Amino acid sequence: MWNLNCHYDTVKYVSIKDSRLGILRTVLLILIVIYVSTFELWAQGGYLEQVPIVGVVHFSLQQPTVGGCDPTSTQECENAIIPLDQLQYCQQGSNNNMKYNGTVYPCEIYEATNAQIVSEKSISIITRASTRKQALVCHERDMVCKRTYNDTSLEWKFYTAQVEAFTILFDHAVTASKICSTKYNHYACSSEAAQHEGRLYSLNSKLCASEYSKGNAYHSFRGGGLSYSAPCYIKPNATTSNKDFFSLDVLLQASNGISLDSCNTLVDQKAPVRDEEQQCKTYRETGGTILLNVYWSDFRPFHGRVTPYYYYTTQFLAGSPFQQTVPYYEAFRSSRTLLKAHGIRVAVLFQGNY
Repeated sequence: MWNLNCHYDTVKYVSIKDSRLGILRTVLLILIVIYVSTFELWAQGGYLEQVPIVGVVHFSLQQPTVGGCDPTSTQECENAIIPLDQLQYCQQGSNNNMKYNGTVYPCEIYEATNAQIVSEKSISIITRASTRKQALVCHERDMVCKRTYNDTSLEWKFYTAQVEAFTILFDHAVTASKICSTKYNHYACSSEAAQHEGRLYSLNSKLCASEYSKGNAYHSFRGGGLSYSAPCYIKPNATTSNKDFFSLDVLLQASNGISLDSCNTLVDQKAPVRDEEQQCKTYRETGGTILLNVYWSDFRPFHGRVTPYYYYTTQFLAGSPFQQTVPYYEAFRSSRTLLKAHGIRVAVLFQGNY
């Protein structure tokens, strides 16, 4: 009875006298040590605390100009727009319209300030729009209004001329708030893009070859030699203050190798069946969304902490067209011009750790 209730448990070891099992055990232990020390600690930086970054971005849009001059800083700066009668999608170029896949509309020459809609983390570039004038028909004395405004003009549809050549400036900065809030931090916990060099990742062979000829396509997102084929990392254009900017056409090509005049097959699939000769819906007409991912890091495998760096990746969402309605009032509330805009929305997402 006492032996059953008052006992002591201990571990019993069995020694197996087998050299093959002993060697296998030793090899596995060595491999585990090598994996942890080499991959987890040295390559992946497992000994470092990693904090997700947060960022802010400022956008600026500019139409093509002679010599890339800034039209907001000097009166001598002139637009570099191709004549409208030479653009296939413009109704003004009647001789070229038969070659265009999509719907042809009149074109209007817009400045950047009229062709953009900017929000906190996205910028939308208007590719197609329609306007109509309206007058207020619902007044303060009316108890019920079936309509608030009535149209006083026909709808005018048009394309923004050569919008693919517009350039978008991205001025962004990031911080690791948890590290920056620490009283005793001895290294940089925030960075500005203008102080570093970033590149745009592309899987488009034609774009890589084109940028290679300009000396702008590289094998890696930092350092490395030039690359003729995809994938490649494209060096952005830069202002005198080292701020990145890309043309809308380059961002589209880096996404899925498309252009504004490519057919939006997702929209066409939802439409009724049409004759083969009928035009497709182009991205110039439907618009779309580009997700621009900005990846920041201050760690490099097998090197540890390094100077912060970043690179861009793009993803095009054809099934997410941009559309927004904007009123412009001639006399507040009594008369207005209603602009219905379609275009390409570029939304910025920040990723990475410090």
